[in-house]
Amino acid sequence: MKRIIFIFSALSIITIASCNKTSEDKTEEETQAYTQPSTPTDTVIVTPTETPKTERPDKPVIETTLNTKLLFNTWVSNPENPHADFVLSKKSFYVVDYDGDADMPYTVNGETLTVYYKDDTRKAKIISVTKDNLLLQWEGVEEPTTYTVWKG
Repeated sequence: MKRIIFIFSALSIITIASCNKTSEDKTEEETQAYTQPSTPTDTVIVTPTETPKTERPDKPVIETTLNTKLLFNTWVSNPENPHADFVLSKKSFYVVDYDGDADMPYTVNGETLTVYYKDDTRKAKIISVTKDNLLLQWEGVEEPTTYTVWKG
């Protein structure tokens, strides 16, 4: 009986010892295989690439011959909506139904309106602006969007 217990204990110790083998127990050859490439041509240097973010201006930049007195207004694409879509002013492009800080910087360069959202930039060609209507052709949108002055 003592012999069976001794054999069982010895086998248990051997099993535990083999399961706890650490990197210190590896042979020099095994260690080199994990840490060094076999030849210098196997070395690959990976440099992380980061998409550069568009610089957001701190305040609006307006360089246009358009009548800004007409452009600076509260606009809505559907007059039946309970609120306007945006307010365009000297201060900002204010998105009315937006979570968080709704004041977005923007630029008007010629006939191009660029709005700098927190995580995206949207561009539109200003096709026309009158005292009642603003017609914008947003990039990536097939049809121009007609906005009217919000009467709310």
